[in-house]
Amino acid sequence: MKFCGASRRQDGKSVNDDAFACLGNYAFLMDGAGACGGRAQRLMEIVKRQGNQAHLQQLVTLLNFHAISLGLESTLLAVHIQDEVLTGVSIGNNTVHLLRDGRLTRLNETTRRRLGRPNPDVHYFSAALKRYDCVVLCSDGVVLDAYRFSQILQRYLLRPTEMPEAVLAAQKDHSDDATVVCRSI
Repeated sequence: MKFCGASRRQDGKSVNDDAFACLGNYAFLMDGAGACGGRAQRLMEIVKRQGNQAHLQQLVTLLNFHAISLGLESTLLAVHIQDEVLTGVSIGNNTVHLLRDGRLTRLNETTRRRLGRPNPDVHYFSAALKRYDCVVLCSDGVVLDAYRFSQILQRYLLRPTEMPEAVLAAQKDHSDDATVVCRSI
């Protein structure tokens, strides 16, 4: 299975300040801080050009340099799955979840200093994966309670390409841009 994602802009906004990319065994999610006018998409273009060639630590340095030059603050989630091991990097307040046997577990920590600032707070994480696990990346605009969130994920485990849209459709609050990227193992 590959990563798949969906994004929805906040009601009343003309530009979505979230950006995501699914590149084989890699997934990336960024959320520009404030009304950044879609500049997180410009950072995501750098990610797409680097593709799966860049080491996550090098990618963070490169993206931070460009975020500073654009005058942009942004969060970043980047994950890679290889040989049933998930490795990732998290900067900011977006979340990575693992659904295993009906139980939802958060894999990353929230950090305060985002990309676009000197010395952003970077959290690296990893997890061993099992068959039928589901990995889900969410921007801070995804505000479903844990029970409802896990119910939707379980319902769509056999249709993972539909999962991101199902999560976004279940949200009643659209007070922020919302993005979901997922992959079932």
